[in-house]
Amino acid sequence: MTHTYPLTGMTCAGCEAKVNSLLSAVPGITAVKVSKESHSAILSMDQHISTSTLQTSLGGQDNK
Repeated sequence: MTHTYPLTGMTCAGCEAKVNSLLSAVPGITAVKVSKESHSAILSMDQHISTSTLQTSLGGQDNK
């Protein structure tokens, strides 16, 4: 299954790479495409992964 999630706060390619790396490390995620231009992450996964799990992998809900 594939889901698209909104992301804010990315300002450079380094941000994209960091978010991509963190999300790719989540068990069950099979593909990640992060875009600062569209402010989104497209995730393919083997099974449902909760939004809270994804937020935790990025450092919490208020990752500044």
